[in-house]
Amino acid sequence: MFNQDFIQVNEDNLNYQDSGFMNVLANLTRTGIFMYSRTTPDGGIETIKQLRLPEEVEASMETLTGVPVTNTHPEELVSVENASEYVVGMTSERPKMVKLEDDATHDYVQQKLTIFDQDTIDQVQTGAKRELSLGYTLDLEEKSGEWNGEQYDCIQRNIRYNHLSLVNKGRAGELCRIQLDGKDINLDGVSTDEVLSNNQSIGDDMKVINIDGTEYDEAKVKSLLAMVGTKSDELAKLKANLDEVSAKLDAVEEKSKADQTAKSVAKDEADFRDAVRSRVVLEKTASKILGEEVALDAMTEREIKEKVIASASEVALDGKSDEYVAVRYDLVVEDAVKTVVEPTTMGASAMVKTENKDSRAVLKAAKENALKRLLEGAK
Repeated sequence: MFNQDFIQVNEDNLNYQDSGFMNVLANLTRTGIFMYSRTTPDGGIETIKQLRLPEEVEASMETLTGVPVTNTHPEELVSVENASEYVVGMTSERPKMVKLEDDATHDYVQQKLTIFDQDTIDQVQTGAKRELSLGYTLDLEEKSGEWNGEQYDCIQRNIRYNHLSLVNKGRAGELCRIQLDGKDINLDGVSTDEVLSNNQSIGDDMKVINIDGTEYDEAKVKSLLAMVGTKSDELAKLKANLDEVSAKLDAVEEKSKADQTAKSVAKDEADFRDAVRSRVVLEKTASKILGEEVALDAMTEREIKEKVIASASEVALDGKSDEYVAVRYDLVVEDAVKTVVEPTTMGASAMVKTENKDSRAVLKAAKENALKRLLEGAK
């Protein structure tokens, strides 16, 4: 059987050699009773209490001298075949049994270790890794009893340390451990059938877990999972509602865009019709002044107006604005209409005969346009 125990490194116990190697003084383990969970033959989960007797711990101390230190637990026992891959330091000096002021019940094993790998030293200095974890083999005697007023189910015998690892974080409580029996592993109260390193997660095979000294059995775990499932269902409903609202908003936005497009098209069509009507009136009026033989269809509106202006005046239009040209054009049209409607050489009867609706309409429009443009130009 294989166990791993976690120990907190005290920053006050760090010092350095001239070579830069880091020395760490730590309490590595203790005597007493520890709780584990394991799988029963029928697939259930049971909790067992293992006793580590003072005499067994004291006998194991000789195997702590010169134990290799690794950065994170390897998934195998450290040996000469893999030492170069894992070892970043060694335990040094002889371990000793000590009593702690805040725990008179148990005996603790204290020992110094030396770390000579720079990356590992940096992790300890920055606080990235401050936990130590012992890895060791043992025999488990299935014998129950009572020790210091507390019941136990079995006894750890023949403890033999294999390595000491620097890890990210051990569990709360006095000791947490990985216990190996064949292919079955007990990791901090969690049972699984795969070998896990210190940095691996447990997965879906979790049955019982001990978190910060609180043990959650299978029923509690299922309850927590059910709660998570309920919250997941609620989130799914909220997402569905959100999707529905989002779809409605998209539909409103699409309709709004369609309405805007329709309005834009209608406005374009109205502007086009107005432009056609304006062009027809312009060509019709200009033809009456210039003569039907003058081709106007290839000319722009300004060119037509300039030609009309040129027929009645020699004013230079280069550099003049479109508004100026438009006003001068309207004045020429107004004079031309007056000539047709009110000729000076005709009497009143002749004037009445030559007058027609088209002339009056053109005259009125010309006056209005001329007045409008003059006013706009004065602003």
